[in-house]
Amino acid sequence: MNFAEDGFMKKISIITICYNEKDVEKTCQSIVNQSFQDFEWVVIDGGSDQWCLDILEKYKYRMDYFVSEKDNGIYNAMNKGILASHGEYLNFMNAGDCFYNPQVLQKLMDENCLSGEDIIYGKLKIKQKWCLKTYPKKIPFGWFKDH
Repeated sequence: MNFAEDGFMKKISIITICYNEKDVEKTCQSIVNQSFQDFEWVVIDGGSDQWCLDILEKYKYRMDYFVSEKDNGIYNAMNKGILASHGEYLNFMNAGDCFYNPQVLQKLMDENCLSGEDIIYGKLKIKQKWCLKTYPKKIPFGWFKDH
């Protein structure tokens, strides 16, 4: 069910931007396998080659919005995704990235994490470097520029 059909705002919009990403299927599986499924999924593809479009096609049944067209780069694609989304919170799950496990969204909802905060963040696992990045409970203004 999408925004136009159900007539109410989803709490979460997942925005996936893609352009010929070899690991796009990993991203799609991570999204469709979430235990919490009451989200909107917006996919903005920058005009990928057919092999990539074939992978995305397999998951169109779950997408609420999909477009494949040339754009002016990553930030232009992100802005297209924002304009196409209807969620109260936006999650940028770019092609090649994935959720840590299938319970991430459910945990956000169960712990009432989406209750008016401007930004929600969590731990970041980077496989290439085999590290786990942990952020403080509160991030003061300007914190990111120093880290």
